[in-house]
Amino acid sequence: LEMHYDQVFCFTPKGDLVALPKGATPVDFAYEVHSNIGNKCTGAKVNGRIVPLRVQLNNGDQVEIITSKSQVPSPVWENFVVTGKAKSEIKRFVRIQKREEYIKLGRRVFSKSAQETGIKEVEDKKLEKALETLRKKSVDDVYAAIGEGLIPPVEVIKSLYPNKKITTGK
Repeated sequence: LEMHYDQVFCFTPKGDLVALPKGATPVDFAYEVHSNIGNKCTGAKVNGRIVPLRVQLNNGDQVEIITSKSQVPSPVWENFVVTGKAKSEIKRFVRIQKREEYIKLGRRVFSKSAQETGIKEVEDKKLEKALETLRKKSVDDVYAAIGEGLIPPVEVIKSLYPNKKITTGK
């Protein structure tokens, strides 16, 4: 084996070789093996011993990744991973998760706003008609924008009911 000082060579429990950049951690190793293993990674054993996920791997280490179906990537991992693959997978996951939270929040905020203006319920079908006016591609985009605070719910209501007199504020 020719030595590359900017790389560490580690092994899977089955003996497969995994080359990683110097400074790589078990999380980098997990993502290198498979994105799903990275996403579900809860812990690691290096040379048979349980180690923290942020520990740096050394040449010749045998790395076993412990996974769980319920585990999701932690935004904290971004602070210590070194491979592009691990960084982008973690970022992607965090972005999707944030978006889902914004959509849920947006739905609640919008619904409350609609009720305050005397509108019982706005169906997604009705919202679809306002997408062009709101310059959004999907109903979820509208809710995400409301949840993130980018569009006031009243603006959405006005675009749905242009002739309705809307009184805001209490």
